[in-house]
Amino acid sequence: MKNKIILALGLLTIIFFIASIKSCQNMARQKELVNQEMRTRMELEEEVLNLSKRNTDLEQQMKQLQEALTEQETNYQSGQQVLNQEVVELRGELERITKLKESLEENLKEALATQSEVR
Repeated sequence: MKNKIILALGLLTIIFFIASIKSCQNMARQKELVNQEMRTRMELEEEVLNLSKRNTDLEQQMKQLQEALTEQETNYQSGQQVLNQEVVELRGELERITKLKESLEENLKEALATQSEVR
């Protein structure tokens, strides 16, 4: 009977030993899965941070481009106003020169008419 008890206790010890080994293996597997998940989370978090930084950089670049565009639009409008003013001035000058030309032509006709009468 004592041998049966010792044999039973020995078998139970072997069963518990195998169970504890399997438990350790499961724990090691679980730990590896947790480590993989943490690596994945860290990589994703780093990617989110990189995308956030890139987004911020792009927003700043867009703001600078919008400011440059506004400045160019202002310069364009100023240039348009200057050109319009020059066009008005040139039209006035053209009109003045045209009147002067007509006056000179009229004076030339009168001088030629006077000269042909004198002859």
